[in-house]
Amino acid sequence: MSNLFAFIRPDVSIQVKEEHPRFSQSVESIAQEYNATSISLPLNDIKHALWISDLSIAALKHWNDIKMDLVVITDRRPRSLARLLESANNATYLGDKVELVVNMEQTADHKTHNLVNRFQFNHGLKKLRHRIRKGGLMPAIVESWYPSDNDNYGVLLEDDIELSPLFYVWSKYNILKYRYEENNDSDAYKYVYGVSLYSPRNLELLPEGRRPFNPEPVLEEGGYSKRAPYATQIPCSWGAVYFPEHWREFHAYLTERINKEERFGKGFYNITVPESRSERWKKSWKKYFIELVYLRAYVMVYPNFEHFQSFSTNHLEYGTHVKESKQGRAQSKLEQFLVPLMQNDNILAQLPDARLPRFDELPKMDLWGRLRTLDALDQVGAQWHQEVSTCQREQIGAFDPSDLLCPFETNVLKSKNKRSQY
Repeated sequence: MSNLFAFIRPDVSIQVKEEHPRFSQSVESIAQEYNATSISLPLNDIKHALWISDLSIAALKHWNDIKMDLVVITDRRPRSLARLLESANNATYLGDKVELVVNMEQTADHKTHNLVNRFQFNHGLKKLRHRIRKGGLMPAIVESWYPSDNDNYGVLLEDDIELSPLFYVWSKYNILKYRYEENNDSDAYKYVYGVSLYSPRNLELLPEGRRPFNPEPVLEEGGYSKRAPYATQIPCSWGAVYFPEHWREFHAYLTERINKEERFGKGFYNITVPESRSERWKKSWKKYFIELVYLRAYVMVYPNFEHFQSFSTNHLEYGTHVKESKQGRAQSKLEQFLVPLMQNDNILAQLPDARLPRFDELPKMDLWGRLRTLDALDQVGAQWHQEVSTCQREQIGAFDPSDLLCPFETNVLKSKNKRSQY
């Protein structure tokens, strides 16, 4: 085998991962000696990785760099949590090891503690965290994960979510395509902040309230295939992968916003998103993330398969955003959010041209489900920047929110005057 590597000098080697690891370990050791990337796939997983042929050598060389953390946020819904954990255990991971981190709220009950203590994750390390003080939903989500480096990705999962067995396959293909593919210019790396596992049936940010949404007619009117995946500015909270640079920037942005507004009041910054229903949200982390993506023109890639087949679904359990009533949950409301999980791998069969499009080919939409070019989104963000900050807008890709956090003097004075009156 060493002689073969010496003769061919491959950049990447792909082999079957044997049940007995001696052969795979030998190949990996030789590949390392010749500075080649070794990709070992379990025999049963090869059929789920046929999209490898769509990727460049440059992208495939990052195969083993990608580290995905499954980040679960839970409180007192042990049945829901058990369903989520079981679906994570039953997923296909292409031979990779992943880390599972379960974040329990301070009020997590005895059944939840017992469940997570007993649960055995078969695909990597399990970590448990428990808050000693009630945090609420925004800290529970935002503080649940922070990237260790620029190859670390967070799959954020509230406990009423269930996963498709193919969620990791979809995620890894997208990450390799839009983060490491040599055919992309730098725009994909700068602008794509994550990958949704969920296909929404609704638009939630229209001023008049939630409205049904079907991307098919929007895409066809724009000249795209009705099955094309699309990128939109809307962040998904019902199963999504978040990218490290953008999540760090969001952390820094939110930390400063909260710090100043706790000291001087809500009017210290003049940051809003015009015509967005998120302006009414009081406790949601997405309100602040939407501000960031609107000003930066960031986008998230969404699946768009037949009948809204998705890689995660939301069971709409009672909790912070779903209140229990005497009538219970109406079936019609549940059907607005529950989508079918992709069980059989028809990802390539349904994608136009049997591949993910390049970033410049990817349809892009704004917060309200309207097709826009990336330049148009960027121009809107640049124009609105002048209305919310006194600092000059930095080039996209710096991942530093400080240029957004320059309040107008009138806002500062009003906030400080209000504070001095108490």
